[in-house]
Amino acid sequence: GPVGKGKPQGVPWYGAIQDHSNQTTDGWTYLDVASQFATLSVYLNKLAQDMRYLVGTGELTMDSGVSSSAMAHKSNPVLAERVCSLAMRQAAFYTNLVQAISTSVLERTLTDSALVRNTLEEMCQNIMRQLLDTQAYLKHTKINNKIIREKLKLDPKSVEKLERLSKKMSRIDAYIQVR
Repeated sequence: GPVGKGKPQGVPWYGAIQDHSNQTTDGWTYLDVASQFATLSVYLNKLAQDMRYLVGTGELTMDSGVSSSAMAHKSNPVLAERVCSLAMRQAAFYTNLVQAISTSVLERTLTDSALVRNTLEEMCQNIMRQLLDTQAYLKHTKINNKIIREKLKLDPKSVEKLERLSKKMSRIDAYIQVR
């Protein structure tokens, strides 16, 4: 996507939205910031989903203090759920900014400038919440070595494949493929 100042690559309508008077703004800078927020959000979402999956397999345990009302032994992944839901909001915010900035001609339109100011502020707050939730989630998550050892009863070819794949992708993804 567009990054920084100047004409972005592969955006044919860029010239049509430029007004070279004093009333223009470089909306691409806003989009660059929003893009970074959205990208970080995607990575945090992936981490939360992977951890939820591994908690479900028993390979990780989570002591968050929040348990199911029906089953006391089951923990609810409240923090991971919030990280994932905020990631969906970040994507929607980014889409709204792309639409607003790509159709805006003047800097001082109240609708567009308010949208940009409010959206970037909320995206920043969401990223902070995601980072804090991810930190707390990681703090309360422990590796269940016993379960992993039991599940890792892999033949030598599978262990070799796991090591080879670990060089190309994350250890979790490699392990999932080998299993």
